[in-house]
Amino acid sequence: MFTDITGQTRVKKYLAHAAETGRIHHAYAFVGDKGTPKKEIAVAFAEKIAATSTDVRLVQKAKTKTIITVNDVREQIGNDIQIKPYKEGKKIYIVEDAGLMNEQAQNALLKTLEEPPEYAVIILLVESMEQLIDTVRSRCMKVDFDPAYDPASQKELIDLVSSVSTLPMGDILRALKGAKETLNDVGDILDVFLMWYRDVLVYKSCRDSNLLIFKSEENRVMKAADALSYRDIRRICEGIKLLRERSVYNIDFELSAGLFFMDVRDRMAQR
Repeated sequence: MFTDITGQTRVKKYLAHAAETGRIHHAYAFVGDKGTPKKEIAVAFAEKIAATSTDVRLVQKAKTKTIITVNDVREQIGNDIQIKPYKEGKKIYIVEDAGLMNEQAQNALLKTLEEPPEYAVIILLVESMEQLIDTVRSRCMKVDFDPAYDPASQKELIDLVSSVSTLPMGDILRALKGAKETLNDVGDILDVFLMWYRDVLVYKSCRDSNLLIFKSEENRVMKAADALSYRDIRRICEGIKLLRERSVYNIDFELSAGLFFMDVRDRMAQR
């Protein structure tokens, strides 16, 4: 569901569980700073719980306006929400920059939140719950996003994963320890590793840099793709997933990851 979205492991886990169990609220407030992937995660979640992508609506302000008006809410939500979705899926409305709704617009939305159709899900993307009036706020399930991902931290992880064949074990362990202290969430670290090897697999398959997540790292992705077999890449990805499972049980992450990278290094050295 969230394959190409970096970070926000806790949020992704919570929403994935909701989608799997069907325990979905009628209204969510996704709360996070600018730069957090609120919209990307909202769209991925919506497409998972909708029967078809045509039942996912993006609610936006008019290009000529600086706010979301009562007319925007009525036209994009109120007049549309009574039309049932395709088959038995959900119909989802993602309100971008929901903090730009004026009080009249929020009061218009409140009428829908008070008596929503069973199939309707409304997701408000805000930087703070204070941007919403009390009556709207109280009807939304709050989903807090972690601070925006630090590109410098991601770059350090890419440096590590792309240079593993030449780094001493001590340097690998120190880099892993530093990454864990910076990002706090082991899942975010493993997300970067998994996306890196996804790029390696994609490049090995079709040699098209336009399909890469880390486009600026094409040269290093190419070297890894040349050094690893398809079987190696598959086993590496399985190893990353195993690391994620072990992290739930508080197994020493740096040591487990260090051993994992030693295996990666050995595979690359054999080529």
